[in-house]
Amino acid sequence: MSETLKVLLVDDQIDFLEPIAFWMKKRGHEVEMTHDPLKAFDIIRKKSFDVVFVDFKMPVISGFEMIEQVRKFNKTVAIVMVTAHADDAIAHQNKIRDLNIAGFFSKMGGFGELERVLDVVLRGVEVGKAKKRLNQN
Repeated sequence: MSETLKVLLVDDQIDFLEPIAFWMKKRGHEVEMTHDPLKAFDIIRKKSFDVVFVDFKMPVISGFEMIEQVRKFNKTVAIVMVTAHADDAIAHQNKIRDLNIAGFFSKMGGFGELERVLDVVLRGVEVGKAKKRLNQN
């Protein structure tokens, strides 16, 4: 993967955030993280990200509630749902489609899986940029 992605990680478990952020930074990505989903709204409004990783189950608001709010003001940022339970995705397929979620990352998955998720997101980002250039011409 050669292009740098701007990534925001949102998860209430700091012990999950820190190694993921470290791994992504070592691969040249720009990474911000927050354990507070309410703070994430301000961060996303103020800065541009290629991808936002959102934990499925957090206190205060759920990952779906957070994504619903983000989609009200940002319909295009790629969002990857992070979950410790694979069946979360299966149980919520309609909502996933409606919220335009780019992918899933299992907390049980390794860095190889994370790399595959980032590759898919990167391809989507590149397609989006190409469409934007075509529309400007």
